[in-house]
Amino acid sequence: MEKVYGPVKVSADSARTAAEAALLEQRPWIGAPNIIVTSERDDAVTFTMIFKNVGHTPTRGLFIDAKFVPWNDLIYSESANQCETGKRQDVKLFKRHASVPGSDFLLRNTPSDRNFINIPISNLKKIDRPGIAGCIVYGSPFDEVRHQTQFVALISINGNNVSVDYIYAVEPN
Repeated sequence: MEKVYGPVKVSADSARTAAEAALLEQRPWIGAPNIIVTSERDDAVTFTMIFKNVGHTPTRGLFIDAKFVPWNDLIYSESANQCETGKRQDVKLFKRHASVPGSDFLLRNTPSDRNFINIPISNLKKIDRPGIAGCIVYGSPFDEVRHQTQFVALISINGNNVSVDYIYAVEPN
């Protein structure tokens, strides 16, 4: 009996692994955003976050949140906090939004009403090494898991010139 069971188990494990790989290949994938800084006034800037679904299926639900924070060791926990907010959202609210594969979608205001439009440069200068910590939480049509991408971005200020130098996706805790 042992000789029969061994090859059957190996075949079953291989089939399970192949099925899981196929689902991962087909699910939506959203990475860290590209962040564009523009200015309509000399004393303020607008941050536009551009996200892209690089997966093969639409998202099922979408929640994005981000905020300005100091660039220090706590920036990663701030990013994780943004993910926890998204995971706690009411499923009915959460499932109203989606993104199509290959499409870009922009964010200038977050669902928590954090504004990224016309931010006074003087406010950014008050933050020691300013950064952005955020997270996008989204679902897949293939499972009930809420997938997430945490991100952090370092903001540079030189006089009244503002730029985003680095944007990183962060490994979830």
